[in-house]
Amino acid sequence: MKRNSAVTLRYGRPDDLHQLADLERAAFPDDAFEIGLIEELLTQDRATVLVAEDQGRLVGVVYLLWKRHRLNKYCRVFSLAVDPSARSKGVGLGLMKTAEQEARFRSVARLTLEVRQTNLLAIQFYRKLGYRRTGKLRGFYPDGTDGLSFGKNLTLEDQTPGKFG
Repeated sequence: MKRNSAVTLRYGRPDDLHQLADLERAAFPDDAFEIGLIEELLTQDRATVLVAEDQGRLVGVVYLLWKRHRLNKYCRVFSLAVDPSARSKGVGLGLMKTAEQEARFRSVARLTLEVRQTNLLAIQFYRKLGYRRTGKLRGFYPDGTDGLSFGKNLTLEDQTPGKFG
C-alpha cells in the first residue's frame, strides 16, 4: 500500500462500488459514470481501478484500460476523479503517478487520455505531468462538448512493481 499523509492508494474492489458511484457524482455532477459501468470496470481483466482512500472514505479514483494496437500495448486513462474536498491536495497527482508506475510494470510505454476542452484546470494538470495534446475530438462528450486527446510516452527503465502491499 502507498500512503500520502492520511491518504492510502490501493486497487479498487467490488465492495467499493457504491462509494465509487458517490465519488463520481461528487466529482462530475453532470457527467458521472453509471453504476453498471463502474461495476464493469471493477471486474474486467482489461481494466484496473486505483483508488485513494482517506480514513475509510474514497476521495479519488483513476480507471485504466489496457489496450493493444497491432504489436503495441498502451494504457488509456479512462477517467480520473477527485472528490471536490480533496482537490489540490496531491490526490490526483498520486493516482496519476501510480497509474504510470503500473503501466511501466506492465511494460506499457504509452498512456493516452481525453479531457473536455473546457476543463482548463485538468488540461494544465496533465500538461504539468508531461502529457502532450495529440488531437481534437469534435462532439466527444454526450452534451456535444469537444474533447482534447493527450498522450505521454513513458520510459521503461524503472519497472518497479506496481503491486501494492
